[in-house]
Amino acid sequence: MKAKKECMKKGLLIEYLNRKEFVDMAMEIYTVEQEKQDLREETMKEGIEKGIEKGIEKGIEKGIEKVATNLLKSKLPIEQIVQYTGLSKEEVMEIHKRLIQ
Repeated sequence: MKAKKECMKKGLLIEYLNRKEFVDMAMEIYTVEQEKQDLREETMKEGIEKGIEKGIEKGIEKGIEKVATNLLKSKLPIEQIVQYTGLSKEEVMEIHKRLIQ
């Protein structure tokens, strides 16, 4: 609409710029561009939310591994570590293997 105001101020294309077709076309372009911007913002927001969720999940996993490591260090039986942490026996064994290396 800035371009329309500039042209009208200079007396250019007045008849064309005042036509309903031009106004409708300009509004359609503005609406499409606004929808694109809204979509970009929504997509970015969703990406940030997914990133936060993944970060939280990763932090929880690391915390559980730390607990399992501490339980292994305190010589708790692997079966009990599996029960307390929810990790599989294979996962606990892998942590144990890393611990003794």
